[in-house]
Amino acid sequence: MAEEIKRSSIIVNCFTEQSVKEFKADFDELNHSNIPIIPIFIDSYGGEVYSLFAILDIISTATKPIATIALGKAMSCGSILLACGSPGFRFVGPYSTVMIHDAASMSFGKIEELKADVFEADRLNTKMYNILDEKCNKKKDYFYRLMGERKHANIYLSPHEAVQHGLAEHIGIPVIDMTFNLNVITKDSHADPKTQTKKQTKSQNKK
Repeated sequence: MAEEIKRSSIIVNCFTEQSVKEFKADFDELNHSNIPIIPIFIDSYGGEVYSLFAILDIISTATKPIATIALGKAMSCGSILLACGSPGFRFVGPYSTVMIHDAASMSFGKIEELKADVFEADRLNTKMYNILDEKCNKKKDYFYRLMGERKHANIYLSPHEAVQHGLAEHIGIPVIDMTFNLNVITKDSHADPKTQTKKQTKSQNKK
């Protein structure tokens, strides 16, 4: 008899050491379950860059595709995580906002310590934009140049702009069930009950 699965998805609200511990526990459960895809919902303003990298290290151990879904907001670290879903499995909710920006550092201490912190912040910044370039299938320094064009202010992206820049492929929320139905709920499908009923029937036929 298969082991009962306590959850079918993961939601990320923040990026802290505690959230990494919780994420790993949830991820390991799903990674060793019989579900074919691991859905990660992102509703976050961001958080600690090191915690983001810890989560990316964790999902690099996945034995199945990773679906990332922006739900409301995927900002700062959240936008990087969104982009790191498996190709073809990255979604942005129709009412969601994606935001990218430079790494921030709040330091104090001796001059040499401040210099070291600035160097580290620059290293993290470069690493984040290199990840975006790779995961979004863009040329090297695409996102760094984009930030430069905006004078390194926060860049807020609509769902269509997020897809345009390669952070996601789909606008809409995927229907999640134990077989992971990839039909997408969009604003139009919400407005048309017939469309939604048809999609639900299709999902039921798959079971």
